[in-house]
Amino acid sequence: MSARGELAAIELPAELTFADYQALTLPTVQYTEAPDPELLLRSGLVEEATELLSADPADSDAQHKEVGDMLWYLTEVARFRGVPLAGGEDTLDAHQLAFSAWPTLPVYTQAGELVDLAGQPHANVAIAVLRLVDTLSPESDELWHGYHPALRPNLQQVLRNALVSVCQFATAHEIRLDEAARRALQKVYGRPRRPHVVEDAAQIVTADPERLATHPAAQPLLGRLAVQGFGTATQAA
Repeated sequence: MSARGELAAIELPAELTFADYQALTLPTVQYTEAPDPELLLRSGLVEEATELLSADPADSDAQHKEVGDMLWYLTEVARFRGVPLAGGEDTLDAHQLAFSAWPTLPVYTQAGELVDLAGQPHANVAIAVLRLVDTLSPESDELWHGYHPALRPNLQQVLRNALVSVCQFATAHEIRLDEAARRALQKVYGRPRRPHVVEDAAQIVTADPERLATHPAAQPLLGRLAVQGFGTATQAA
């Protein structure tokens, strides 16, 4: 048995709420042992978003895994920064249903033209994650064309937007958020207690935001925004 215990020994509710999920993920947290915990969160977000966009659409298991990993990272960013991600008492299924109909934050070209992202869940995930990483460690004004610097969305809004984009991706690919969350929990509870996050940091922090920006599923959108370099994920906030 792992030092964190077997998930099978925990009686899970029939439908997970966000409060349930956050309580269940807490024993799996190890990134706080690293010298720069938020660096690992930012890098992990980019890595998982890139893997989500790269997952074979025909491979349901792979897509469930990547959606579950994205949810874990979004939850931990919210926990680490002390901001609410979603209503704790509503189920993951209820949030997915609601957020799938929500508008995402507007995207504008350098010329101020609104970009229509309807029906482009991959592009929505890419820009939502890049904007979240940039909000955590500001570097790229190109991600925020059309927004006055003083009126940019705050961290809670940008974090919620990333969750909305993941929910919309999941719905578009017939992935149930609750099931993806359970699979992610099974994976992280199955790991032995060790400082693997710290040990793997050298690999994780190579996840450069530019990798995501130049991904085939995101590059056409980011190219229209004239997004230049993002620096590297190894730069601390």
